[in-house]
Amino acid sequence: MKLISNIEKIKILTNTLVNRDTMRVKILELFDIFCRDFPIKINAWIMDENKNIISRNATPVENSEKNITINDIFSDCAREKNSKMHERALSGETVTYIIKDGGSIYLTKLMASGLKDKVVFGVSIDITSFSNSIDALDIHCNNPESNKCEILQKVKNDNLYKILKSEEC
Repeated sequence: MKLISNIEKIKILTNTLVNRDTMRVKILELFDIFCRDFPIKINAWIMDENKNIISRNATPVENSEKNITINDIFSDCAREKNSKMHERALSGETVTYIIKDGGSIYLTKLMASGLKDKVVFGVSIDITSFSNSIDALDIHCNNPESNKCEILQKVKNDNLYKILKSEEC
């Protein structure tokens, strides 16, 4: 039985780490392409414990003179709500919420990393079209009990519909 030398162990470890890191880079590149080319606008980011955005759509945010923070995104009520939700996520809570800003509506989910270094992973999907479709169904369907409005009842039983109708701002 031959014992493996320390140099050989380091070579094996190095090769393993290089392969792992190469795979991670490929996955991040695929995710970035997915976000850019998806027919519905999707944003993903990672935020540190100081509310600085350190990565956007799988691309690290370069250090600049002024870091972009969660508080730099949106305005008024939407900014305040977004900041509060990120604080909840930093405390370890997984949160899902709606942000309405400038005629657009975003469904957002935040999750804490659970690691020693506190970071939050967030994904936001533009659901404005879905919301407009719901409004059109509501307007078109005067009598929810009629057979013509059966689809409206299906939509109203959808979880996204319930979230949209219960959220402010």
